[in-house]
Amino acid sequence: MIDIKLRILLAERRMTVTELSEMTGISRSTLYPLKNNKSKMIQLNTLNKIMMALNIDGISQLIEYIPTEKTINKPIEFS
Repeated sequence: MIDIKLRILLAERRMTVTELSEMTGISRSTLYPLKNNKSKMIQLNTLNKIMMALNIDGISQLIEYIPTEKTINKPIEFS
């Protein structure tokens, strides 16, 4: 599972999605699924804008990989 920590980062900064949207030019309709950890994908340009606006040094401050039962010990298949 991929955990996007945008909700925590915004709360720590006492910032709203609207404020982040205004700072980055990213629409609120893109940011809300990220904040609620419901997004299925994210563009690198979007990540970059969020990290710059929130003054984040490393991607691990924003995104965390959490292994689940389905992913542990499962071989990776390449086509």
